[in-house]
Amino acid sequence: MDLTKIKEEGRNLLIFGPPGSGKTTLAQGIANQYNKDEVAWMQAKDLATVNSFEYTNKIKLVIIEEADGLLDIDPGTILPEVLEVMNNSQVIQITQEWRFMQRFLELEEDMQGFVDLVLDARLIPYLV
Repeated sequence: MDLTKIKEEGRNLLIFGPPGSGKTTLAQGIANQYNKDEVAWMQAKDLATVNSFEYTNKIKLVIIEEADGLLDIDPGTILPEVLEVMNNSQVIQITQEWRFMQRFLELEEDMQGFVDLVLDARLIPYLV
């Protein structure tokens, strides 16, 4: 898998799979294509907190671990500053929860433009 191409295309990704399937490793590989100050790692539950990450126009990649936590967040509580950074960055969401994938598929029309590519981490060895 050409991680440089994923960065160049600026695709927003949703990576899912069971524990140990390589989800975070893939995200780290993509993050390594950026300077460290251009990457923000966070938990989904932190999107509604003031100290989620330093709001800066330097951020070019946002990685959200445990993205299934988004199901428990009222969208109205996500800080506008966080949304602005996410709208201007490449976003990678990581989850192992199938309920998140089911909900994502239900909301697919609403999510268009937010996620460009869904990757099953179990298939990564076959994509390399």
